[in-house]
Amino acid sequence: MKDSLLEVETANRSGMKCYCESCWTNVRKKGVLIMSAIYGVVQWLPKKEEVSIEDMEKTLHEYKIDSFANKRFGQAQFGCGLQMFTQEAEREVLPYVDEKEKVMITADVVLDNRAELMRQLHLERPNLPDGTLVYLAYQKWGEEFVKLLRGVFTIAIYDKKDKTCYLYTDHTGSRCVNYYKNGDSFYFSTTYAPILAVNPDIKVSDKWIAASQLVIGPDMELFHELTPYQGIFQLEAGTYLKMTEHMFEKKTYWNPIQRNKVMEFQDSKCKEILQHTFQSCVKDVLRSRSQIGATVSSGLDSTSVAAHAAMFLGKEGKRLYTYTSIPEFMDVEAEDYMIVDESFGPKALQKKYQNIQCHFLPCKGMNAFTNMKTFVQKLEFPLKSAPNMMWLGEIYKMAADHHCKIVLKGQYGNATISYGKIMGNMRENLRGGHLLRAYKEAKAFGKKNRVSIKQICKKYIKERLQAGRGTDVSSHTFLRYDWLQRYHMQTAMDEECKLAGGSMIDSREQMQHFQFDRLNLAQLGLYDTHCSLIYGVLLRDPTKDKRLIELCMSLPMEVYVHNGVERRIVREYLKDALPTEILQETMRRGVQSIDFIKRIENTWKEEHEVIMGWLQNDLLKRYIQEEKLQVLQEKYGKLLTLQEEDKVRVTMGILQIVSLSMFLEENRKERV
Repeated sequence: MKDSLLEVETANRSGMKCYCESCWTNVRKKGVLIMSAIYGVVQWLPKKEEVSIEDMEKTLHEYKIDSFANKRFGQAQFGCGLQMFTQEAEREVLPYVDEKEKVMITADVVLDNRAELMRQLHLERPNLPDGTLVYLAYQKWGEEFVKLLRGVFTIAIYDKKDKTCYLYTDHTGSRCVNYYKNGDSFYFSTTYAPILAVNPDIKVSDKWIAASQLVIGPDMELFHELTPYQGIFQLEAGTYLKMTEHMFEKKTYWNPIQRNKVMEFQDSKCKEILQHTFQSCVKDVLRSRSQIGATVSSGLDSTSVAAHAAMFLGKEGKRLYTYTSIPEFMDVEAEDYMIVDESFGPKALQKKYQNIQCHFLPCKGMNAFTNMKTFVQKLEFPLKSAPNMMWLGEIYKMAADHHCKIVLKGQYGNATISYGKIMGNMRENLRGGHLLRAYKEAKAFGKKNRVSIKQICKKYIKERLQAGRGTDVSSHTFLRYDWLQRYHMQTAMDEECKLAGGSMIDSREQMQHFQFDRLNLAQLGLYDTHCSLIYGVLLRDPTKDKRLIELCMSLPMEVYVHNGVERRIVREYLKDALPTEILQETMRRGVQSIDFIKRIENTWKEEHEVIMGWLQNDLLKRYIQEEKLQVLQEKYGKLLTLQEEDKVRVTMGILQIVSLSMFLEENRKERV
């Protein structure tokens, strides 16, 4: 491509051209912006009817993508949906074909270590776009160049010389990409629709649906790489594919669990390293051509991210726009430990940082059924977090209206900066034979929280006994029993529970699995990537940065809990950046969507008939036990008279099954 950015940069390094304004005229006229979706196909053998890359592209037109570009090179066709998030994106050219090297690349990428890469590549041009840096890195370091990248990305490369295709996703799978092999053809896409458009025989995946419906709650993933469609797989965090006509290989390029080595506990040194790392993680995601937003609650994680972002932006005279979900109904029943209205946290943060502009969203007149059908269509899977998607959607929409191209989160903080429970600390100390240390920690915790040693020990014994027991999924599921048996659901759930961390009493091994759980990362990436496409904002979570995960895995247990202080990284290492009001909240926690039942009750009479209609969908019989569904319908018909605990279980079950019904109906004609 003449006058492409890559040619300009390459020529500049050889002294032939410069970065004057005229060099960019053609690039700007083409309207190429930063990418937000990639898609493509490689057909190893000639076909009578070639796949139409345009048909793949058309399925993405409903998303907030500014323009599209497609290229053919040998047996490969690559496409890119383009959208601007950063200043450097104005110079982006993707897909890109290097005729001399016989390589084509497309990418969905925002790099966080641009300066580092440019030093290593001996480049001195600060406006070089991320896609170009990625290609130059591939040229220099070969197929494992991805190890040296840091940021969020999916990348596809076709090397015509040896007819090899590569497909990459970033270290934490924050930008998802899917792939499908059909004979001697290989397809990839950010969303499922482009692959489905040119493969009409693909059906929905019974195994994925069964796993997603196994429990009532947000978890969808139980089997690695599975998606809602048969044969379409989601590339996992820290991995890449290498393919030729006769070879298909999946490689892991990053697994922080395998490289973990625990540091010695030197409090001041650990604090210094942690502060520097976290500050770097936040700074690196603030690169934007427009405003920066952040989702903020009254919790430690989102507050830590927003506080540091506000601090750095303030030095540049910039604002941070924060968005907080608050209840429409403040009179909801709540336990003593629950914070009903989380607006106090952002308000306290605003007092500390004058450059914060708070926005509170009560989402009046809305409930978890509002826009559910649209969400199912655009997310491409049945919702498992309908109450939260209601207000998340409104937050992302408002952030986009405020021209926030980047929206920060602290969602992964529970696994990194705010990890740490006294019970887990006791377990590790006792397992290591440190009885006195375990006693001292328990005593210090009890003193701080006014709990007796006896109560702590009783709770520890109870948690320890429960930790060894599995959950009988058959008694808690609406899923038909034959699916449980066919896919060995109980065994799969038991194995995952043994590995899973995040409980009150994790072992060190469970903690590491919690900090790098590919199933959890796949689900987070799935939501974040689709929401980015729907609303036109890039979601970034500094608490999920690879550097922070690696560091947290290497920290000694005392960093997480010490002298009776739980979640100690935030409470002591990062406390200078946080408002005192939030740090003082040690016994209460905010509850997301706390009024979701009341919202549904408020419109129950008007919506009841429509909801019942979705539950009559004949396609549900394939997956859901008819007897349990009948009981659920009867109880929902009496929702206003049920006890609060029953209301929650019944409503969550109804939400989940209605969403599944919508998904199946969406696929009725071709896929079911």
